[in-house]
Amino acid sequence: MGQNKRKQRTAQLYREWNDIILADHIKMQCADLAYSKTMITMGCVPIKTEQE
Repeated sequence: MGQNKRKQRTAQLYREWNDIILADHIKMQCADLAYSKTMITMGCVPIKTEQE
């Protein structure tokens, strides 16, 4: 039973890391490509604020 709990925790950690990596990736894209204001509103800013 303990093994299963550890697997669940690992899966959760990977999910959290994926969210953080995705947010960083989108932030970098926003900075690098200088997206239009609409794109930033739709994509970059909401995800950035969720992480903080």
